[in-house]
Amino acid sequence: CSCGKIFEVTADKFESVQSCGCAQDRARKYQAETILKEYTEMATEDGTNVIAIRDKKMLKNNTSGVRGVSWDRSRNKWMAQIMFKGENYHLGRYDKLEDAAEIRKIAEQKMFGEFLKWFAEEFPERWKKIQKRK
Repeated sequence: CSCGKIFEVTADKFESVQSCGCAQDRARKYQAETILKEYTEMATEDGTNVIAIRDKKMLKNNTSGVRGVSWDRSRNKWMAQIMFKGENYHLGRYDKLEDAAEIRKIAEQKMFGEFLKWFAEEFPERWKKIQKRK
């Protein structure tokens, strides 16, 4: 193979086989990356990814159970923050997790709600495609 791997092939396939499978793997990976890139670009406007703010998925390393809320060890408080239009907004530090979660929820509704409404009205075709991918 062009990758250097030696592989066996039956005589009847000898003329038609051109790779050990690595070429197909590379093609699949490239196609997946291209589709993901196009989908991400289609769903992003003004530095904000519509899918990321619409979906309520948390990062794997989230330990608070609340998106955008983390424990600040240096101050022994819960810290709330939100990312919107490429900017990180600090929403304060709180003694109680519930308080940090509530302020984060309010910020989401205020920032994301209006943006999602605007996006759906401004880009209806893109919005339809995003809605199909739930």
